[in-house]
Amino acid sequence: MNNASALGNGIEVRARWSLRLFGGFELGALPGGERVALPGKRERVLLAHLALSPNCRQPRRKLATLLWGDATDETALDNLRTCVWSLRKAFGDTEHRVIASEGDDIVLDAAAFEVDALAFRRLAAQSGLTELEAAANLCSGEFLDGFDIESEEFESWRRGEAARYRDQTIDVLTRLMALLGECGETQRAIETGVRILGLEPLHEAAVRRLMQLYGESGRRGAAVQLYRMFADALRTELDAEPEAETRLVFAEIARRGEERTSDPAAPEAKLPPRSSRMARPSDASGGPTTSLVVLAGAAIVAAALFSYWQFAGSVPNSSKAAVAERTAPTPQAGAISIVVLPLANLSGDASQDFFSDGMTEEITSALAKIASLRVVARTSAFQFKGQNLDVRMIARSLGASHLIEGSVRKIGNRVRISAELIEAASGTNLWTESYEREFTDIFAIQEGIAQAIAGALRVPLGLKQGDTLVRNQTKDLDSYLQYLRAKALVRARGLTRMTEAAALLEEVVSRDPEFAPGWALLAQAYEFTPTFHPARNSSAVEEYRRVVDASLPRAEAAAQRAIQLDPNNADGYLALGYVQAVRGKWLVAEELYSKARAFDPNNSDALHLYGLLLVEVGHVREALAMRQRLEAQEPFVPVFNSITGLVLWLNGQNDAAIAMLKDIPAGGGGEGPLAMIYAEAGRYREAADALLPIPTALFLPGTVEDAGRLLRTAPAKVASPQALPQLGNLGFVYLYVGATDRTLEFYDGNAKAGFFLGGIISPLWHRSYAPVRKTERFKAYIRAAGMIDYWRARGWPDLCHPVGADDFVCN
Repeated sequence: MNNASALGNGIEVRARWSLRLFGGFELGALPGGERVALPGKRERVLLAHLALSPNCRQPRRKLATLLWGDATDETALDNLRTCVWSLRKAFGDTEHRVIASEGDDIVLDAAAFEVDALAFRRLAAQSGLTELEAAANLCSGEFLDGFDIESEEFESWRRGEAARYRDQTIDVLTRLMALLGECGETQRAIETGVRILGLEPLHEAAVRRLMQLYGESGRRGAAVQLYRMFADALRTELDAEPEAETRLVFAEIARRGEERTSDPAAPEAKLPPRSSRMARPSDASGGPTTSLVVLAGAAIVAAALFSYWQFAGSVPNSSKAAVAERTAPTPQAGAISIVVLPLANLSGDASQDFFSDGMTEEITSALAKIASLRVVARTSAFQFKGQNLDVRMIARSLGASHLIEGSVRKIGNRVRISAELIEAASGTNLWTESYEREFTDIFAIQEGIAQAIAGALRVPLGLKQGDTLVRNQTKDLDSYLQYLRAKALVRARGLTRMTEAAALLEEVVSRDPEFAPGWALLAQAYEFTPTFHPARNSSAVEEYRRVVDASLPRAEAAAQRAIQLDPNNADGYLALGYVQAVRGKWLVAEELYSKARAFDPNNSDALHLYGLLLVEVGHVREALAMRQRLEAQEPFVPVFNSITGLVLWLNGQNDAAIAMLKDIPAGGGGEGPLAMIYAEAGRYREAADALLPIPTALFLPGTVEDAGRLLRTAPAKVASPQALPQLGNLGFVYLYVGATDRTLEFYDGNAKAGFFLGGIISPLWHRSYAPVRKTERFKAYIRAAGMIDYWRARGWPDLCHPVGADDFVCN
């Protein structure tokens, strides 16, 4: 890293210290790099957090919360002062220039430090071979590996940063592997591919490219061995086959000649399990031998199957029964993953479905609190509601080793809940119980079921003294019923349902102001109201501004109240993060989403919203990795799959995108994205037909019909673009009728209303929008949306780069 930086007046200032955060923590004095000892872990965490913060600045109370968990405690603020004093003493900072106090903020002098993580961000945003090699070499281990200061706030931040750097590293290595191959650096490209598999074991594109590299260098046996081990792993563990493209590569290599498919000298000893940490670069003294490279790649694939669910690629959702045969991973022997199927409503009253569905979600949430138990497919499970399918098939499709099914009957003040635990592989009933009590005992019933299941599975509860698995408790049971009704409405989406849900929840929190789940759900009802309001897709900007201004502050206040009442409430952080994303505060939103993921690692909404954020800011490759994790975890959620399909398209995977979107039920959200893809491919009539099932409630009357009519005239250019009707977030149609200047109308209107999340999902980063990205209007929108600050802090997207100090250009 270059240890010089320039001030605005042209004076060069040399950094005085180097700070290494990958693989642990190391502080060195420049230029020699001698180690500098800091007095304690919290001093190191404080320095690392400030170094990576925007403008190297953070409020005192936020830092106190990070380090000690309670910013309202004056003792924590006193401890922070001592911590800052210790750092200044270590740096000899008697004049408080390295670490300054400015009002309520603590500020670090960024020019005084070389930071490997910041250098990595800058290099990862480049596309040259030299820069990518340097970025790859910087990632010598996991972010702050081994650090623990017994602070949930810190651990949430660290895990979020570690996950983000890991995803960026995979992206860097993937691009580096391609460049090395193009330059004829075959051996180094192979080593890079092995590093990718060390981080993402079933990265099929990396496996495929490794096979090609082996074949090109005359090592067909190595390629064949890698393919067969990879194919066997997929078949054995997932009951799936390699993609068609991978099979074609293998067939081509096999045709070139026969060679030994394994090295007879290779050891047969059991290979070590995959590490969760970042793979380190190979020894500079020389690359590994061919056999070791092959074995390393194959071993990584085979050893990491238990982690596959996190990284699995896209599988078209052709039908629940068919996908069940090949989608989700079969859990490794001894690993426990559980899914709670929708409890049947036996009350004889369909209007009571909200209660049985609510009990399903509450029991699922209680089980998710058990750290040693992985609860899967919380949302996808509802796609099997009311279907008489084989439980083993359902379990296999959802990647579950065990299932819970049962029924709920509520008549008057009496509740009967029956549940049974089934081992998926054998269909054996491991536990069954019926609970019939007064409704006043509902939380005790939920707790009893969750604890009994944990006992039957012999997994520890992991609770602290006084804690319970069921936390959504309130003394006002009428409010609790209202809460469950509202939850069903929010899940169903739509403006009318959001309005009804908000009204119910306002009563709930009025009767029980301490009910944190009620506040978190109320925040969701408020913040989703502008999303579903038809004014969003019209020229009524002032009306939409009033909707936004009326909803977002209330959503923010409700989310903050939920977090205040329960600092571990993941839904509260997600709701607050969504508000910040809507306002274009991407860095703040990202941090809140990371907190939600830390408190609830398998929360599908957290993966969904974070993936959505990454697309909005143009990081489409990182977004795809996030969406694929979500798909592996929740394969049957239409709204998730519709967005994942469009992200596939943004990444150039048109066929996979179309296959996924075509299998989404009518009205499930796949119509708009499918129309975009067809239109870009010149299939205009199919694009128009794809729009037909779109629910029209989101648009002004006639909008969907107008969009379809225009598509049927494409690619003919209209004589008067300004005379065309408004199309809202179907404005992609303008691209194909000669009205490119109008494609940003929807975004401009939203920006004026203070709402910066895209439409179905932002198509601005697709190649079809290249002419739009070159306009000043596009740049004005990007600036208004606050994306420049995000890019400077997190790295520029592939399509954009800075020009000078204040400008940028997008290709």
